[in-house]
Amino acid sequence: MNRNRECIPRSLPRGIFGMFMKITIKNKCLIDDPLKKSPVTWSRVLVRTAVVLVGVLVLVWAVNYWRSAQNFRQGRALLDDGKVVDAITFFDRTLHAYTPFNPYVENAAQQLWEIAEQAREKKDIRMALIALETIRQGYYASQSFYLPGRQWIRRADAMIFRLSGTAGPENNPAAPNVFWSVAVLVGFLGWICAVVCFIAKSFGGAENFSFKSRRTALFAVAGGIFYVLWILGMMKA
Repeated sequence: MNRNRECIPRSLPRGIFGMFMKITIKNKCLIDDPLKKSPVTWSRVLVRTAVVLVGVLVLVWAVNYWRSAQNFRQGRALLDDGKVVDAITFFDRTLHAYTPFNPYVENAAQQLWEIAEQAREKKDIRMALIALETIRQGYYASQSFYLPGRQWIRRADAMIFRLSGTAGPENNPAAPNVFWSVAVLVGFLGWICAVVCFIAKSFGGAENFSFKSRRTALFAVAGGIFYVLWILGMMKA
């Protein structure tokens, strides 16, 4: 049943006065109707966009945290079985799943350092160098516009130099391009914002459903530009 008809009394005065009362009551019913969708505002779009961005970042962090935890546990199990080389491989994967405030990354670096120390004591220089290079390469692979694990890299460089005399800044792998690293982040976040705004403006309500408005077209174009920037950034960084 139509909710607007339920709001209008069956008995109203006739004539112009009655018609005026009917229109007034009907408009009030529309305003008070909780099922009627309110128009989309910029504040709501911004809130939705922020929620989506936070959700995506939390999801990315959680996935990498889970990957690092799985790889670290596997590495520990292999190390306990005496399979040092295989354990180094899984600790390396843990470092490659770097996320801020992830304890498994720090624990993996510590395990690799202990492997290097034990190998050095056994005069196994090759194994020690493998473990130390894994620390360096793992953190350098996680570099974007900042380099994590600087302290571990300095410690590894110092020990590699003592063991082989060939470590130093000249042997560092090529750092990612800072500009394109920032472009990856800007492109990814901008693409998400544009998609959320496009959806909010296109499906904000049945009466506002349209793909032809200027704002909707602007968000679609912006989404395409940010997406291209995101892909180029990943290719160039």
